[in-house]
Amino acid sequence: MVAAESGDCALADASFERAVAIDRTFGLPWDEAKVLAEWGRVLRRRNIRGELERARERESAAFAIFGRLGASHELARLRADGG
Repeated sequence: MVAAESGDCALADASFERAVAIDRTFGLPWDEAKVLAEWGRVLRRRNIRGELERARERESAAFAIFGRLGASHELARLRADGG
């Protein structure tokens, strides 16, 4: 998050990728979905050509995971955020 806020896009992406990998390794789907949703928000805020599609991919993956988990509150939050 610090990297994303400071504008270091490469470091932010690497950090998000690492977090998703860790969540998958340890079987933490809720955490994986939270990371994917936040990554999508960060990509969306960058307002750089091509990032909107990447944002949608992450948010769609988060939506699918939250759906499988029955996390209606998180699904509603993701919808409200534009995901």
